[in-house]
Amino acid sequence: MRAFGWSALLPETATAAWTAVVAVLAGAYGEPSRASLEQRPRVEAAWGRTPISEKQLRAVTPDNAARLIAAWRPERGYPLTGPRELARTLETVVKSEPALWAATPLRTGGLLREPVYLSHYMRGLAEAEALDGVPIGELVDLIVLTSTHPWEPTAMGDPTYDYDPDWRGAESSAIDLITALARKDLGFAGRKDEVWAFLAHRARARDQVTHVPGSDPLTEAVKRPCIRAMQAVFDVMGHEFRVEGAARPEALGLLAEALALSGPDGAQHRAIIAPRLAFLRYVAPGWVDDHRGHLFGASAPDNLGQTTVDLALCWGRPNSWLLEHFRDQVREAVRRATDNALDHFLVAILWQVPGYGVDEAVTFLRSLRTLPDAGQALGRLLGNDDASIEHAALAAEFWEKSLHGGTLETLAGFGWCSEISALDDAMWVRLTRQTLSITRGRIDWARRVADRAARSQPTPDTREILNQLLRGLPDGWDQRSVLDTATLEIKKADHSQADIPEYQRLRTTLLKRGVDLTLPDLEEDGEPPANSG
Repeated sequence: MRAFGWSALLPETATAAWTAVVAVLAGAYGEPSRASLEQRPRVEAAWGRTPISEKQLRAVTPDNAARLIAAWRPERGYPLTGPRELARTLETVVKSEPALWAATPLRTGGLLREPVYLSHYMRGLAEAEALDGVPIGELVDLIVLTSTHPWEPTAMGDPTYDYDPDWRGAESSAIDLITALARKDLGFAGRKDEVWAFLAHRARARDQVTHVPGSDPLTEAVKRPCIRAMQAVFDVMGHEFRVEGAARPEALGLLAEALALSGPDGAQHRAIIAPRLAFLRYVAPGWVDDHRGHLFGASAPDNLGQTTVDLALCWGRPNSWLLEHFRDQVREAVRRATDNALDHFLVAILWQVPGYGVDEAVTFLRSLRTLPDAGQALGRLLGNDDASIEHAALAAEFWEKSLHGGTLETLAGFGWCSEISALDDAMWVRLTRQTLSITRGRIDWARRVADRAARSQPTPDTREILNQLLRGLPDGWDQRSVLDTATLEIKKADHSQADIPEYQRLRTTLLKRGVDLTLPDLEEDGEPPANSG
């Protein structure tokens, strides 16, 4: 098309071969001309607008605002002003003043009427910071009303965006509201059985599974209404346990049903259960023990036991019980490079979980060629002020064991251990020098290694670290940064160290790279030189 546009300015000899094509395109788009090329193309942008502003909604009572919203209808010629924008404005107002807007939630919901407005109304309440003074019983009434699909939605534009053509969005927001009430421990005004019935119905209404090969089960799971209801089940279980000290048997039965599902459907349900293993062991340890075979073992359909371990490692916090009792599955997850599996494996070493000795771990990870990844992961895991000296010592032991038979490929990642401030400087310097001797000066995170070496008390080892980095690193940003660090370090050095071999080697390396290390001559006591005349 660009060639077609420019054909108006080109000589006929240049466009002779295009004559037929130009003729056809001219019929479709008009003849090309100089004027069309000289005209600057226009760029237009537009965005959705609410037909009723926040200010207008706040200026009237919630009942009158709800009537105003329900009575509004889209006008032809204003495609960007629609019910969705109005519903979002309502949500913002409700979220900022929940006590006012939820004084009579069932009546307000009835006045709003349309599922799109009810959905955003309940979402605003769910996302409010506090729901103090709100009549919880009426909120439950509204949730129950939503579950009955009391009337047909009114068509108001494009059903894929402008409005909700069914009650699924409102039911989703009702689940959000239940979650908020449970997390805030506001309870359900003596109507928890009705809430459980609603959640159980939604959790068992398992819609058709959507599965993309290679996708993460949790990513797919959170798109499904039935699994969002399962998430709320855990929140309500937590609320009841905090209040009553026990988990509801019906909830545990619902989880057991999920464990019997196979294929992608089963994997997606387990994606919600697996990361909450610690919670389940806290509120229902007996249930976990009774179902461990269905959770992680051979009783799980379609080898979903291993999938459950993978999901617990990928999305859950490290759990010593899981790491100890399912060590083979954890190692298998590490072997397949499951997300976060290596981090959990290293945490097991730091926690000294049985079966995760340092020697055995180094041998296992070396066989997988993941020692450099382990070095980097240790730097991340312990690279904060909360890391304990004991954990840093275990990381140093792991590093030292890795040096035996180590190569550049297996040791480069331990440069990240420079981030472990809890690791004793003397130990870090010794291990870093040994590592660089093996890797011939090549290491990851070289700038940070150089910075820590320069910040430590100057010793022959710290100078040798800087020297090996300069000699081993390829030209580039890292080498330039190390060069600057080493130059400042050598210029600060005491001249009494000039005979130390490591000092001499570093100085020579800098001179070979064109660094000017000369210092201005100073006479003793600041006296001017004697007059030679």
